[in-house]
Amino acid sequence: MKKGVILLLGFVIIAVYLVSAGIGDAFSQDISRDPTEFAPYGEPLGRTSPKTVNVTLFAHERTGTIDAGSDEVVGTADDITYNAMTFGSSSDPETGRIPGPFIRVLEGDTINVTLNNSLGNETHSIDFHAIKGYKGGMTKLTADAGDTVTATFKLLHPGLYVYHCAADGVIANIATHIANGMWGMILVEPQKGGKSFRGDVKKADKEFYIMQCEFYLDGDPGLTSTYTPGNYAFDLLGKGLAEHPDYVVFNGRAGVSRSTIASSAPPVSIDVNLGDNVIIYFGNMGPSLISGTHMIGEIWDREYEEGDVLSPPRNNIETSTVPPASTVIWAFKPLVKESEGGANVLVDHAIFRVAKGAFGLMHVLP
Repeated sequence: MKKGVILLLGFVIIAVYLVSAGIGDAFSQDISRDPTEFAPYGEPLGRTSPKTVNVTLFAHERTGTIDAGSDEVVGTADDITYNAMTFGSSSDPETGRIPGPFIRVLEGDTINVTLNNSLGNETHSIDFHAIKGYKGGMTKLTADAGDTVTATFKLLHPGLYVYHCAADGVIANIATHIANGMWGMILVEPQKGGKSFRGDVKKADKEFYIMQCEFYLDGDPGLTSTYTPGNYAFDLLGKGLAEHPDYVVFNGRAGVSRSTIASSAPPVSIDVNLGDNVIIYFGNMGPSLISGTHMIGEIWDREYEEGDVLSPPRNNIETSTVPPASTVIWAFKPLVKESEGGANVLVDHAIFRVAKGAFGLMHVLP
C-alpha cells in the first residue's frame, strides 16, 4: 500500500474515533431542550402527601449548536457552535441540554440529590434557590472531576425556583458555568395553600418549560454578509464583564439566525389547541439581562410573578419583567386559532434581542 494512502487512511480512522468519542463533532449536537420535555423528574405529581424523591443530575461538558444558520438545520457547516456545560438526567451526554432537567416536587418532600461528575473535566456543583442554608445545597453538592456526591434536603417553601452550577465557589467560575448553560428549574408545588395555582395545575391540558439566557462569544459571529460559522467559547473578561451578549435565546438556541436575521428553526415551537388550559413555566437565567417577555397575540390570563404560587395571581398581563435567576408562571387559554391570526410569537420585548435570537412560536390549532 502506498505511503500516501496509508496516511490518508490513518486520518480517516482518527476522525472516526474523534466523532465516536464526541470530540470534534461540533456540527452534530443539539443541546436545546424540547419545551415539552418534563421526564424523568418533572412530570405531574398526582399526589398531595410528601414523600422522598431521588434526583440524579449528571454534569456534561458538550459542544453544540446555538445558531442553526440559514439552512435552519442543526448539525451542518453553517452552524455557530459553543463549548457549553449542561446538566443531564443520565450518563448519556445527549441528556445534557439547556436548560437542565425540570424537577417537580411537593412542599414537605425530602429530596435526595446526587451530582454525578464522573464524566466532567472540571469541578461542578448545584445551588438550588429552593433550599435554605448550605449555599443552596452547594456546600454539600460539590463534585470534583470524576467524583459523585449525594446530599439530602427538605423542601419547605413552595414556588418555582432556578438551580445552577456554582462551580468551585469562585465568583468568576460561577459566572462562567452559568453563562455556559449549566442550570434549570425546580417547582415546589404547594401542599395546601395556593388555591389558584393548584387549580391551574389540576386543569392544565398542556404544560411547557422555557428558559432564557445569553451567550457571550470569544469572537465575532458577524451579521448577514459577515456571518462566520464556527465554534466559540465564553468571553468572560470582554463581553461577559461588559454585559454585551452576542445571543439572547430561549432553551439554548437562537430562534433567529444572525446569518439571515430571520427565523431559524426555533427550539421553542409549541402546539396548543384552541381553548386549552395552558401553563408555561418560564425562567430567565441571564446571567445579566432582565427579560421583558411577551407573547405577541396572547395575554397571560394569570401570572404568578417571580414563581410565587401562594399569592393570588396578577391578571391580564401583556409583558412580564423577569430578572436574572428568577421565574414566572403563566396560565392562559388560547382563544384565537392560528388561521385567523397567524402563529403567536414569544419574544423578549427589549426588541433588538429578537435579532439576537430571542424568538419562539406558539401554534394554536383548531
